Amino acid sequence: MGIISEIVGVVGTLLGAWGVVLTIISNRRNRKLKTVTWSDMQSATKFFWRNLNHIKFKPTFIITPGQKGGIIAQLISDFYEEKMPIFSGFLEKKDNKQVLDDNYLTLSTTKWHVHMPISLKTCENKEDVKLLIVDDFVMSGDFLHKLKSVLLELGYLEQNIYSCAIAVTKVAIDANKAPNYHWKVVDDKDFYFPWGKAE
Repeated sequence: MGIISEIVGVVGTLLGAWGVVLTIISNRRNRKLKTVTWSDMQSATKFFWRNLNHIKFKPTFIITPGQKGGIIAQLISDFYEEKMPIFSGFLEKKDNKQVLDDNYLTLSTTKWHVHMPISLKTCENKEDVKLLIVDDFVMSGDFLHKLKSVLLELGYLEQNIYSCAIAVTKVAIDANKAPNYHWKVVDDKDFYFPWGKAE
């Protein structure tokens, strides 16, 4: 009876250890599915460029709400022979005191104050300007929707505004607030880029 108990104990321990190993492997595999690598970024930006090229859309300039989108904007810009300016804003958490500055066009969402360059407002011949809005991650699509609305109010033409993001949620897609082009659909913000977790 003692030997059987010992065998059962050893088998139980081995099965428990094997369960831990399988859990670790599963977590790593799950994390990999929720991660965009630098190689993926190259593939995604090439995908955006090909789609824009297919519709013969060459941006006059690229705009992005922050530095993370700026990385993607630069990768897209690199595909074009003639370089175009990239205008990057900066993000500020809404619970912080809002920076008010006449040098920025400030848009607010439920989570962020997004300060975009004032040149979006002061640009001449807006009806001829082609804009590409680029971001890394679109969660709700509220910022993108608001930015497009403001740009139209400022005199830019809807047919001259396109947008793209590496990852977009089903929430943004279902709300019709997703970018024109996206590379990956994700469930939520539990998603990782080379620079960290999506926000």
